[in-house]
Amino acid sequence: MAATVSSATLTYAAFDEEADVVISPADADLGADGHQVALAEGANTITATVTAPDGTVTVYTVTVERAAALNS
Repeated sequence: MAATVSSATLTYAAFDEEADVVISPADADLGADGHQVALAEGANTITATVTAPDGTVTVYTVTVERAAALNS
């Protein structure tokens, strides 16, 4: 991701409507559509923890790499 990009938007849908989905880190902008993730320079880890109605838990992890700003 370019250094000028300061956030990413995550959208998701659970296969089972009764599943519980928790995204981490917390939503950076509750007023915007999707789940907003503020990006620091370097690696940014985003996790989605899905709990099925039967209690089965699955964790998905995405790492977004934001480039460092160039010094002028």
